[in-house]
Amino acid sequence: MINTLIGWSIFFGAGVLFFMWETRDSARSIKYSAEFLKEFKYIVISFVIAIIAFYCFEFLGSIVAPSLPSAITESVFWTSIISLPVWIRFIMAYLLRDFTYYIGHRIMHRTFLWQTHKFHHSSQELWWLISPKDSLTNLLVASIGFVWYTVLNIPPELATNLIFFEYIFQTWVHINVAPQPWMEVMELVFVTPRFHAIHHMVRPEIRGMNLGGFFTFYDRMFGTYVDPATIDPKQEEYGIGDEPVTLRMMVGI
Repeated sequence: MINTLIGWSIFFGAGVLFFMWETRDSARSIKYSAEFLKEFKYIVISFVIAIIAFYCFEFLGSIVAPSLPSAITESVFWTSIISLPVWIRFIMAYLLRDFTYYIGHRIMHRTFLWQTHKFHHSSQELWWLISPKDSLTNLLVASIGFVWYTVLNIPPELATNLIFFEYIFQTWVHINVAPQPWMEVMELVFVTPRFHAIHHMVRPEIRGMNLGGFFTFYDRMFGTYVDPATIDPKQEEYGIGDEPVTLRMMVGI
C-alpha cells in the first residue's frame, strides 16, 4: 500500500517537472486549464482503482510462487537460472516483463479485451496527467509481467525501485513535447514521447501501433512499428472519438 502511495507521489512530482517542459516546447497547443478540469476527476478515480488493484496484486502474488510445480523449481535448468548473478536476472526479468506487456497490450488492442484498455485511450489530448489513467482490468492485464520479478527471484527492494522508475518513465512517454533529434537515436532501443504518441492517435491504421512499454525493438520485430518521423502530431487527433466515459469503461469490462 505504501509503495502505491509513493509511486503516485513520484508521478505527480515528475509530472510537475515535465509540465514545465511541455509548456516551453509543446508538440501541440493544449488548453491546459480546461484539460485539467476535464481529466483530474478521472485521475482521482484512477488512484482509487490503483489501490484496489494493489490488493488484487498482493493476493495474486501470494499464490504465484507456491503454485509453481516442484518439478520446475527443483529442476537443474531452474536452479541454474536462479544461481545467475542478480544483475543478469534483473535484465532477464525486465526484458521478459516488457515482452509480456507488449503481448498483453497487443491483445488488448486486437480482441474483445479492447474494453479493458479503452479508458486509457479516452483522452483527446496527450499530456503528462493522463499517464496513470487505467481501468481496473487494464491494470491487472498490463501488470502480469511483474511476475517475472518473483519467478527470477529479484530482490524486493530492487523490484520496487524499478517500479518507481516506471512511474517516471510512463509519465515521460505521455508528455506533450516537440520531437527532438536525439529522440530518433534513443528510439533504436527505448520508447520516447513521439514514439508513444502515435499509439494514442485516432487514425485506424496507426492506432494500436508502437505498443512497447519500455523497449521499441519488440514493435520492430513483430510488425507494429510506425516511424514517428513520418507522422505530424499537429495534424492528428487523439482519443476514441465522442464515446463518453462510463463506469463500465473505468472498470474495463
